[in-house]
Amino acid sequence: MPSRIMKTQDMEMPEYYVIPGLDREDQTLTINMDMVVKVVCEKMKISRTAMITKTSQREILVPRQVAMAFTREFVPYLKLTYIGKQLGGKDHATVIHAQKTVNSVWMNDKRYGYGPVVTDIHNTLKEMKTNLKNPQLVG
Repeated sequence: MPSRIMKTQDMEMPEYYVIPGLDREDQTLTINMDMVVKVVCEKMKISRTAMITKTSQREILVPRQVAMAFTREFVPYLKLTYIGKQLGGKDHATVIHAQKTVNSVWMNDKRYGYGPVVTDIHNTLKEMKTNLKNPQLVG
């Protein structure tokens, strides 16, 4: 299968990267890391600058974990080390931990009230993915 080249925006990502197995005409039909981060920032009312800081305050930590987990889910061709580096200079183990934590804690959280917003972010990203794959549904 031909490789796919996709141009990125905004974040400090390589200008081009190859996505194995995707046809060139499908290049606009996927979610990228920038889209995930944008949705998380908007829904959780946090700036991109705050998201990439090294702080471990819950108000920053949870959105960062959500961005890591959903980037991993919706942009699976990115390496864990790359995702971590872009979101606060974290390592691959932090991304794995974030994905487990989001799925087991934050999606169902009632104590701090993150459950509904994390679920909303996930649903928004799923809808975006569906709309990108089926452009006739957008409208």
